[in-house]
Amino acid sequence: MFRRLLTVCFLLFALLPTLQAQFNVELHMTRTLYMVHEPILAKISITNLSGKDQNFTSRPGRPWFGFEIFAGVNKLIPPNNPDYQLGDLYVPAGKTVSRNMNLTPLYSLQEYGPHSVRAVLYNQEQDQYYTSTRRAFEITEGLLLWKQSVGVPATNSTHTYSLLSHRLPRENRLYVRIIDETGGRVVSCFSVGRIVTFAPPTHILDGQNNLHILQMIGPKAYLYTEVSPTGEILSRVSYVDGKSNPRLQKKESGLVSVRGGKVDAPIPPGQRPNVPRLSDRPAGI
Repeated sequence: MFRRLLTVCFLLFALLPTLQAQFNVELHMTRTLYMVHEPILAKISITNLSGKDQNFTSRPGRPWFGFEIFAGVNKLIPPNNPDYQLGDLYVPAGKTVSRNMNLTPLYSLQEYGPHSVRAVLYNQEQDQYYTSTRRAFEITEGLLLWKQSVGVPATNSTHTYSLLSHRLPRENRLYVRIIDETGGRVVSCFSVGRIVTFAPPTHILDGQNNLHILQMIGPKAYLYTEVSPTGEILSRVSYVDGKSNPRLQKKESGLVSVRGGKVDAPIPPGQRPNVPRLSDRPAGI
């Protein structure tokens, strides 16, 4: 029942004009093409033009913030959890507050094709809604290159690795997708960098079922990545050609290393991609 009421509420949002009198709401996305299950990040900015400080709070049936997402022309996608609780947000007069949010864990975005999204802000004091401009994006599937199920050490779970290539407007990118076969959920899905079409990536599992990937990213340039069965990036190192091309090698002990080539630069943990997990839930906007 609550889900139906929430759906009606969001349909009413669609009928409202974009209001920019006292609060400006902006939504920006860095890309318009995404692979299914990968994080879809949106930057939300709220500017307070009311002339006084504002504290946004929710009330029963009226969350102070939400998204309106459509698949195709008019198929409304409801949130996964209609009872999701948002923390309050304080915006001083004349100031702009921005937050990055991952839409993937909040909405069921597994349908291929065109989508659109806009942010909806509710001001309880005015009993008024403010909306952002609608942004279009598309969800597609990648090309499966390799797939393998493995056990997760120290657990009874089985996770499946998949390597996929995904064509973006300017480049092809390599993705890792990990599915928990025991729980029937996607653990993580993220890009590990660009690839060149004439040099397929190589991959080896070590004795702990960590996945080691070596991909060519440009002329004489390579990227090595180690990923755990739970989706954690354990190491990333860039290589260049030396006396021989870099290659993955597995020892009898189960350890995997890169032989050949020359280390260009190890990538410090702080500079490794921050991969949002699909189970992540933001505490507020």
